[in-house]
Amino acid sequence: MIHPRVIPALIAISLTVSVVLAGCAGTGDDDETLDADEILSRATEAFSDTESARFELDIDGSIGIDEEGMLQLGAVEGEIERPANARADASVQFAGSSVSMEMTAVDGEMYLRNILTGEWERAPGDLQYDPALIFDDNEGISWIIDQLENLELEGEDTVQGVDSRHLTATVDTSVVRGLTGDFFEGDTLDVDIWVAADDFRLMRVELHDTEAAEPTTWRLNLSNHN
Repeated sequence: MIHPRVIPALIAISLTVSVVLAGCAGTGDDDETLDADEILSRATEAFSDTESARFELDIDGSIGIDEEGMLQLGAVEGEIERPANARADASVQFAGSSVSMEMTAVDGEMYLRNILTGEWERAPGDLQYDPALIFDDNEGISWIIDQLENLELEGEDTVQGVDSRHLTATVDTSVVRGLTGDFFEGDTLDVDIWVAADDFRLMRVELHDTEAAEPTTWRLNLSNHN
């Protein structure tokens, strides 16, 4: 049997615990109520703090990476590191055959490994792809995000096994040319972005050229952040 003098003390302790718990619950952000603008703002901040990452680029469609259109880029994977370094393996279509091409970017200079000699050579001046530009503040992902329009939160999804929030938007094609080259025909691209729900890592960016005669999708996956 509880002594009558103990009951007031127990009530006081219970009330104190309730107030503390309520205070703790109110000190953090309610992530469930974040809107699309806030989610994207936090994703941009997280991306700016990302010093290195692994990337995978897949392209649905026909995209030339030289002025003559002889080389068609199919997929690329590798690692990028700020400010302008990258190593990548690219799958390139040439004369009807698929060729694996190694490329590296060092301080803004692009090099390709000669598939015949195995030696590294400076990339030709008309090469329209540099993976290191993903981190570039004036032409890369951050620049594209800053120019997005019609931003909306579509809902939740899972990308690369990570719970993510799915955003959609549009962007003027001229905004992405620094990163993608003259790949897209339409004036406006549809954009899909997936942001990790826990820490706002940028997980995937897709650019869709639905206005082109042959619709093209440019899909960038990011992982191993830092």
